[in-house]
Amino acid sequence: MESLIKPITVDMIYVPVVTARLETQADDSLKWITTDKRAPQTGSRIMDAISQLLLHTQLLHVLDFAKKLGVNERDLGGALRILTGIKHPDDFIEAYRMKQAKEYLACTDLTATEIARRCGFKYQEALSYRFKKLEKTSPTNYRQAHRPKNFREIYRWE
Repeated sequence: MESLIKPITVDMIYVPVVTARLETQADDSLKWITTDKRAPQTGSRIMDAISQLLLHTQLLHVLDFAKKLGVNERDLGGALRILTGIKHPDDFIEAYRMKQAKEYLACTDLTATEIARRCGFKYQEALSYRFKKLEKTSPTNYRQAHRPKNFREIYRWE
């Protein structure tokens, strides 16, 4: 039986790490588009709280989120399973952090160590290990394949 609850995806709550991007307008002029840095509302108080923590912390595990929110880890994990449809709630959090890492790699010249720190990994090696496992390529190779030569001219970041 199909669930009546539409799963919340990482893309639905993701807030880009770049602060602005240069976009071509209909009249071929260029305009800086500022990124909305507010977490999108999902209609779920639980997921909205998770979104805020993903945006403003570098937490990586449901246990850390539960502690921060003052709730039971098991209850929070169960709620995340229902809300996202993902069997292991830490996988949802990791997917969000990987999306951040990929954007940092493609749009900035931050070092792998700084990207790891910003994405909640204690060590750059930990990010590289998880990145290779999930993306089937190294962060360096991902950057080479996805970062435009003029990235400094078309993206702004902090």
